[in-house]
Amino acid sequence: MALDFSKNAEEKPEPLKAEVKGNIPSWLQGTLLRNGPGIFSVGETSYEHWFDGMAIMHSFAFKDGEVTHRSRFVRGDTYKANMSANRIVVSEMGTMAYPDPSKNFIFKAITFLNHTVPDFTDNGASNFMKYGNDYYATSETNYILKIDPVTLETQEKVDYMKYLPVNLATSHPHYDKEGNAYNIGTSIAEKGKTKYTLFKVPAASQKDKDKNAPALKNVEVVCTVPCRSLLTPSYYHSFGMTENYFIFIEQPLKLDILRMATAYMRGVSWASCLKFCPEENTLIHLIDRKTGKVVETKYYTGVMIVYHHVNAFEDDGHVVVDVIAYNDNSLYDMFYLSKLKESAAFNDGGYSKPSYRRFALPIHSNKGIAVGEDMVNLKFTTASAVKEKEGKLMCQAEVLCEGLELPRINYDFNGKRQRFVYGNCVEQSALAKQISKFDTESRETVYWNEDNCWPSEPVFIPRPNAESEDDDEGNAQDHTDRSFLNSLERVETNYSVGAKAEVCRRESSCFHSLLLPDWQQHPDKQGNNVTMDELDDGEVPQDLVQCNTCQRCFFPKVLEKHSKICQKSATKKRKTFDSSRQRAEGTDIPTLKPIKPKAEPPKKQSNWRKKHEDFIAAIRAAKVVTQVMKDGGPLPPPPPPTYDPDYVQCPFCQRRFNESAADRHIKFCQEQAARMPNKGKLPDVKKPPSRTQERRRRRERSEQRWGEEQVLSRLRDQISRGIGQILLRVRGQEDVRLTAVSGRTK
Repeated sequence: MALDFSKNAEEKPEPLKAEVKGNIPSWLQGTLLRNGPGIFSVGETSYEHWFDGMAIMHSFAFKDGEVTHRSRFVRGDTYKANMSANRIVVSEMGTMAYPDPSKNFIFKAITFLNHTVPDFTDNGASNFMKYGNDYYATSETNYILKIDPVTLETQEKVDYMKYLPVNLATSHPHYDKEGNAYNIGTSIAEKGKTKYTLFKVPAASQKDKDKNAPALKNVEVVCTVPCRSLLTPSYYHSFGMTENYFIFIEQPLKLDILRMATAYMRGVSWASCLKFCPEENTLIHLIDRKTGKVVETKYYTGVMIVYHHVNAFEDDGHVVVDVIAYNDNSLYDMFYLSKLKESAAFNDGGYSKPSYRRFALPIHSNKGIAVGEDMVNLKFTTASAVKEKEGKLMCQAEVLCEGLELPRINYDFNGKRQRFVYGNCVEQSALAKQISKFDTESRETVYWNEDNCWPSEPVFIPRPNAESEDDDEGNAQDHTDRSFLNSLERVETNYSVGAKAEVCRRESSCFHSLLLPDWQQHPDKQGNNVTMDELDDGEVPQDLVQCNTCQRCFFPKVLEKHSKICQKSATKKRKTFDSSRQRAEGTDIPTLKPIKPKAEPPKKQSNWRKKHEDFIAAIRAAKVVTQVMKDGGPLPPPPPPTYDPDYVQCPFCQRRFNESAADRHIKFCQEQAARMPNKGKLPDVKKPPSRTQERRRRRERSEQRWGEEQVLSRLRDQISRGIGQILLRVRGQEDVRLTAVSGRTK
């Protein structure tokens, strides 16, 4: 029977009790969360790649030997937008969404501009993570979705960019014993530099629990690692962590930022912008957890693509790194739905088989070591690290086994040397049909498989107070027409089913999972398992003590802290309780007294006619003066002064100002007048003229003088002309007389 990867899953939000065959251990209490792609077609549009499907979440709750299952779709913005449009409108890694052909040109142009600077999807189909007290469904973008781990309801969309500059982040964080979470992301062109940012999300404190503050609010940047290329950062899916170091692999599978920006215009998906560079070596960064600095030694290895880290640990001056590696990037191409429908991925000769590789990175000084000498001196591995020029180390891995993917270990041994690794067996194709347990010491592998079953990632659940590393209860989810969960028991040569929990629901395959022990969901002061079902309404547990002030019940240690605060609160004077106000809230009844509208200031009457008449009078007076000056006559008296009616006259100095200036001036002038005690009291003292009046008088005097001078000059001209005429007449008479006299003489 073939597995139909393109068929949409159905969500079942109501819990369904599974049919259990066999015995599930009584100590197995908690919830197993899984997620993966579930919706592959919306309306008439379909996703091209299996990884692009819209996410669905599964919950398997274990309690007292019983299993309850429920499932929900991740209802982020991607889900809402696609479902609202009844078509795929949000692009994924392997599927580029295009505008609706029925839309107009403007809508298509806006869609094009939005894809030029893409906003990534919030389709959390890759894994679950815990930050503080919050649980998130995540992919590898800057968006994560907060969910309720019990009901699987989507609660809130969180953007990494609001708290630290990372555009991409892995879906595989690490956790230490204190509950702190560590993760790494890519900052693209942040302040002109592309770098990898490793950050820490502190565990939730009691203070954070009381305030219900988001965990990312307290995020801390541990260190940043510069990218080898500004516009082609490396793609990575996970990283490693030991007690003292972080391990980050910068591999030759890169994201071409320029090609991503033009992908929509070129009509290709973002997956085509993954650039595989086989000519480049792989660079392994070792970061000191205490100092946050990258170790100076450069560790290189050949070309490889790593998606999942198995584990890392320190041993005798070395950091040992276990990874699942490929020789090329053909894995992603195997999961295009066109290939899966053709069953090509079930047995493809071009499939690059993964290998379990172990690297040994010497952390002791390499001074005095000759070039070409191997610096690894561990007895349990054949991995090497040969010194090259400039102190570089070329590392060669030891291949422990092949065909293992989705590795899981007993996480209590994370950062320590582990012996056993669990995973999916993918020796013949990218699709797993069995799970395996690999012994790193004996190099032996044991398997479990069943006909027509495709197992998801196995999960290791350690037994309480276990004495050995593999004292566990292995779980694996399998997919047929009826989904079921296996509880596997160890035997000498193989795994056998200790218990099987079946639900009559067809579910899709999943990627990764997260186990929530029961005490993490409902913790009490002692870490005992106290579930909500055990707390019936009206029934108080016997170990709770009542507060004498507020009559509420608390655990004894909590009551000590609460009673002090409660007593202080009780002594404070509180506001009178307004019952009518409380009843009015949430209704159409206003809870506040209506505010009376302020009276509007009276509108000023228009004085345009007065201004117009003054203007006409000034024009006429100017024309008269001009005509008189041409004729040479006496100047007329000046017209009476006019004032702007909008101006306010100061009662103290008689000057005029506009309203805003008058408000400032009158106060000042009043103060100045108050400082002159005798001002205005002496009757014989004349008020000195103001500056404006003085200027007016001077102007009048100058005009008067100018007029007098004009008259005098004209009189002088007339007198001079009269005298000249008289002289001419007199001179003419004398000439006649002289002529007569001369005639007589002759």
